[in-house]
Amino acid sequence: MILFDCCRSIFSICIVLCCFAPSCAPALAAPAPETFQLQAARKIGELLRVRALLKVDGKLQIKSADDKIYEPTVQVTSKLYYDEKTLNPVNDSQGNKRAVRYYYLAEAEIGIDQKTTSPSLSPERRTMVHILGEQRAFFADQGPLTRDDLDLVDIPGDTLSLEELLPVGKVHIGQTWSQNGYVLKRWLGLDDVGHAEVSSRLVLVKDGLAHVEMKGHLTGMASGVETDIELVVKYRFDLTKHHITQLVMDIQEKRATGHAKPGLEVLARLQLRMTPIQSSEPLDSAELAHYNVQETAGARLLRFQSQRGGFSTLHDSRWHVILDNDKTTMLRLVDNGDLIAQCNIARLSDLEHGKTLPLHNFQADIRKALGDNFSEFVEADETELESGLHTTRVVTVGTVGKLTIRWTYYQLTNAQGERATCVFTFESGTEERFAAADETIIQSFAFLIEATANQSPTPVFGTPESARTENVARRR
Repeated sequence: MILFDCCRSIFSICIVLCCFAPSCAPALAAPAPETFQLQAARKIGELLRVRALLKVDGKLQIKSADDKIYEPTVQVTSKLYYDEKTLNPVNDSQGNKRAVRYYYLAEAEIGIDQKTTSPSLSPERRTMVHILGEQRAFFADQGPLTRDDLDLVDIPGDTLSLEELLPVGKVHIGQTWSQNGYVLKRWLGLDDVGHAEVSSRLVLVKDGLAHVEMKGHLTGMASGVETDIELVVKYRFDLTKHHITQLVMDIQEKRATGHAKPGLEVLARLQLRMTPIQSSEPLDSAELAHYNVQETAGARLLRFQSQRGGFSTLHDSRWHVILDNDKTTMLRLVDNGDLIAQCNIARLSDLEHGKTLPLHNFQADIRKALGDNFSEFVEADETELESGLHTTRVVTVGTVGKLTIRWTYYQLTNAQGERATCVFTFESGTEERFAAADETIIQSFAFLIEATANQSPTPVFGTPESARTENVARRR
C-alpha cells in the first residue's frame, strides 16, 4: 500500500507538472492590431483650400529639323493657391467628378538655358471648372483659356482625385495596398498607364494623423508619348476631419520627344497643403449656389494670340503652336501621339480698302507654289464670315514622295484690306481624325487692332514650310 500510495502521489505530481509546463500550455492568441479607416468621400458643395508648390529641375530633349537632339537645361518653380468646391458630376459615370476652383494665385518661373519666362493666370481666368473623367479638362467661365493658362493649372497631383489613393476598408500600421493604374493615370494627369508597380503603406498613426508612404515605378503615355516614372509620396490623413491635409511627392521622369512637345528627363517635387474650409467668398456666388455650372459649347477651346503675326484665333487642344514670329505661325495637330496635320498662318501685304484677291489669282499662286507636287483642285469657294472677313478657300490634292497629301488654303481679308493666309496640310485618309479642325480656327480668326498697319509681305507660297508637308509626311 505504501508503494502504491507513493506511486499514486508521484503520478499526481507528474500530471500537475505537465499541466503547468510551458510546452504543454495552450498558446494564447496575439491581440489583433488596431485598424484605421482612411476614407474621405467628398460631398457636393464641400470646400477645400489648396496651396501647391511644384519645382522641376532637369533637361529637355528637342529634336531639330535635321533630327539632331538639343538638350537645354530646365528649371521650373510653379505656385498655385486656390479654393476648390465640389460640384455635381456631369453624368452618372463611375468616377466622374467635377469641381469649380478660384485661383488667388497661379504663376510660374520657367528657365531654359538661362532664358526665363514668368507666365501667370490673368484675373479674367481665375474661376475655372475642372472635370475629371477618363481625362482631365479645364475651362473658365469668362472665356477660353490659353495654352499657358492650361499648363499653369494642369499639374500632377490632382486634388479632385486625391482621395482615390486611399485604401478600401480598414488597415493597420505596416499594412500595404497596391495602387490601381487607372487611379494613378487620373491623379498624375497621364494619357494612360501601361504597367504600374506602386504600393502604399500605413507607416504610423500619431496625434490623430495617419502617415502614409507610397512609392514605386510606372510606365505609360503622356502627351501622346511614352513616359517612365519613379515616384515617392508621403502624405498625412486627418482621422478626425477625414481629409488628406499634407502631401509631398518626388518624381523622377523620363519622357520621349513628341511631335509638338520636347522630351524631358527631370526630377520634380510637389508639395500640397489642403485645408477644409466652411466658406469661400469667390465661390459663394448665386451661379454656384446649386453646384450645377453648365458647360457651354466650345468652352474647352483654347485661345491663341500672336502679337507678332497680328491676329488671334481659337483652336481645340490637339493643336500646338510650334513657331510664332513676324513672318509665320506654325501649329501642329497631334492626336494620341500621331502627327495628323500642320497649319501655317502668315500675314500678307495689305490690299486697298474693300478689295480682295480674285479666286483665279489665288489658285494660280497655289499651283505655282506646289509645283510638281500639284495634282488637282478639289474645291474652291468664297464666303463672308459672321465676323465680316472675306474668305477664299481652295482645296487641292497632290503628292509628296509616295504619299497623297491634301492642302486646304484660306485667304482672309477684312474691310480695311488686311490679309492673312492659312494653309492646312494633312495626308489623305486622315480626314476623320482631322475632324474639320480647320473650321474653328477660320471661323474665330480676327486681326488685332494694335497690329502694325504695314506688315512686311510674306512669301507664303513657294516656301517649303508652308506649302509642302515634309514634317507631316515624316510623322511615322
